[in-house]
Amino acid sequence: MPHARYLFDYGDVGAELACTYACSGVTAFSAIRKVVDLRGTHIVILGAGGVGLSALRMAKALTDFEVIVVDVRQDALDAATEAGADHVVDASDQNAHRQIKSLSNGGVCAAIDCVGAAATAKLGMRCLAMSGVLVVVGLFGGSLEVSLPLLPLKNMTIRGSFLGSLAEM
Repeated sequence: MPHARYLFDYGDVGAELACTYACSGVTAFSAIRKVVDLRGTHIVILGAGGVGLSALRMAKALTDFEVIVVDVRQDALDAATEAGADHVVDASDQNAHRQIKSLSNGGVCAAIDCVGAAATAKLGMRCLAMSGVLVVVGLFGGSLEVSLPLLPLKNMTIRGSFLGSLAEM
């Protein structure tokens, strides 16, 4: 331990659960904090693994957004439904972006990409409404090709979110 400030009292929470808060929990919390004040009614979370499901729970607890969760695995979509997702969409459907736009009345104000793959980032961008924000959290890798005129024409923001801060713990 480099410094005592990195030690946290986790109270009555079991150690197995508390340790997830310091990794996937604070990562998801930090990403949701970046979009909590956006104007809009819907967000999409891409990827329903540990970080994605944590982001879903935090979005439901901290915002009034309807949350759409996207994944390619049916078990992950089932877990998202059980965790409180308002809608789930199978990312392997070639019309996934159309489904998300339909569910969100034209586009989401934010896309939280918990995978960080080229395909998920592209899907997130395609779902954004005017002035939407794509937050890339996952580190899968690849590259994102962006039509530069799209950024000003949609007043779009692309940003990253890595872990969280001590203050967010």
